[in-house]
Amino acid sequence: MGMLNLFKVYPSITGLDISDQTIRAVQLRKVGKHFALVKIGEEKLGEGIIEDGEIKDKKQFEKSLKTILEKKRISRNIVYSYPELKTFVKIVDVPDLEGPELRESIRWEAEANIPIQIEDAYLDWEIIERNEIRNTKKIFLAAILQRIADEYSECLENAGFKIVAAETDSMALARALKDQEKQAFLAVNIDKMETILTMIHRGSVRFTSSIQKEDGEDILPDIRQALDFIKEHLVQNTKIEIVLSGGVDLNQVAGKIKEGLSENVSTSNPWKQIIKKRKTSEDGLGNFNVALGLAMRKL
Repeated sequence: MGMLNLFKVYPSITGLDISDQTIRAVQLRKVGKHFALVKIGEEKLGEGIIEDGEIKDKKQFEKSLKTILEKKRISRNIVYSYPELKTFVKIVDVPDLEGPELRESIRWEAEANIPIQIEDAYLDWEIIERNEIRNTKKIFLAAILQRIADEYSECLENAGFKIVAAETDSMALARALKDQEKQAFLAVNIDKMETILTMIHRGSVRFTSSIQKEDGEDILPDIRQALDFIKEHLVQNTKIEIVLSGGVDLNQVAGKIKEGLSENVSTSNPWKQIIKKRKTSEDGLGNFNVALGLAMRKL
């Protein structure tokens, strides 16, 4: 979401991807126009510490955070991910306003389109595009309950981290995959316990969805359903491609998906653009794609 230290740039940042099962960390630094990997690591979370994105055991969660901080010696300056299941996103059109008037217009749209009380939520937004003919702006709007966000912030700060910003997994993935030379593509990031669909059009996120299935099993119907919605409501008359990423055997998954879709299906490895030490193993790096995108945010 990212309302903290909006304009400050840091020499090195850690992206912290937090799920129900794992904390994954990627620390990057900038080398010219490129990113270099400094540290990478993960810490397993015990059962019941986080459930469906909600922290159930703050004490054990903070203990796990301290462990990965001390064991991996990562930077305390972090961009971390809000739980996708607890975040509400919407694309809205507002009048082409500026400053306080624009913010007020966005708040009105949030109240009309977000299924939680706005007074109890943190809002964040990004201008996707401006339509000069209609005199409107298209806005990517996101909201999360203050209670959920505050609990994460409290635990992270108690563990010794300094929060630079926070955002959704889908925004981080869009950043990690930004070098794709495609006008419109559905990014399908497949992790062990979750698959995240992110529709990216002209470099901006237009749609996100989280699928709770292990290793991307039987996700073809979910992809079809997402494509139908996107083509009908969001991106009309535009060729959409499917880009697979993540920590599973992408070639095997791609083969299954190609059989069931007419769209072009390809795989992507965002780690190709990262400068790595010679001894860094490529195995399993796809599981850290979200953490990678988070770490890129403030560099």
